[in-house]
Amino acid sequence: MARYRADETSIRVGETQTPRLAFMGAMPMTVRRARVDELEALCALEVEADGAFALVGLAGVLSAPPPHVEAFRAAAESSRLFVATDTRERVVGFVRLALLDGHAHVEQLSVHPAYAGHGIGAELLTVAAGWALGRGGDRLTLTTFRNVPWNGPYYERLGWVVLPAGQLGPDLAATRANAGSGSTSLHGRPW
Repeated sequence: MARYRADETSIRVGETQTPRLAFMGAMPMTVRRARVDELEALCALEVEADGAFALVGLAGVLSAPPPHVEAFRAAAESSRLFVATDTRERVVGFVRLALLDGHAHVEQLSVHPAYAGHGIGAELLTVAAGWALGRGGDRLTLTTFRNVPWNGPYYERLGWVVLPAGQLGPDLAATRANAGSGSTSLHGRPW
């Protein structure tokens, strides 16, 4: 499986290109830019994926307001929203990106629980790294829960490292503060 490799096959995502990605030990998937007609489904997918937080005592995540389709629309219209689809073109995961302090930032990464563990999140992060690299970026950041197995430890297994507080720009520091005490900012340097 690709691990933040800046090679053309793993990260090139053009306006009309739909790269096929094969995951080790899993079914074939496609990662492509999201379409506007998929935005409602992405909101529902995020809510469904967030349901897993109740299993680790973070039911408060579920009490947050549901995602709003306009957040997805803005990302889709500015080519900052990518989806993973199965062979029937059903959306099974997505990554929504933003720019914070001039750097690419993962606002949300969600994979449908039925598809967890198949490398979909890692491939979506590879595409996110390609998006950042294609804009001259030198890092990709995200904010995550430190001790949730599919959050902090997962990203660390993929090679992400904790970003020291002194290296946080004002936007990322505000995002981290809004995320609460169980969060930490992480970044990966795939290039």
